Amino acid sequence: MGADLLFLIVDILWMGFALYYAVCLILQPYFSDAVRQTYSLSQDLLKPSEYDKLEKSLLSGLPNEVDFVVNVCTLLSNESRHVLTLKKSHQLVDLLLAHIGIFSEGKYFIMFD
Repeated sequence: MGADLLFLIVDILWMGFALYYAVCLILQPYFSDAVRQTYSLSQDLLKPSEYDKLEKSLLSGLPNEVDFVVNVCTLLSNESRHVLTLKKSHQLVDLLLAHIGIFSEGKYFIMFD
């Protein structure tokens, strides 16, 4: 009975730590500079590119998300006011190619296997 209680306490502490960590990760971009300095948080914030949401949609692998990305890329590839700039996207071409089975040096092979 004592070992079960110990495992229960460890599980509760671990869940509390995991919840605290998740909340900090989610809320970290919204902390003010003063709070960042007080708690020694990083002040170098990630500046996402314009295509991060498209890349994350492709990484999700959900059929609706993949269809959405292909449709958006098709619209942006036409000559119009908004243009698809491949220099700004880090992985977009690699992810699109991975969805049709062409992988670059095993980068996404395990994910799509």
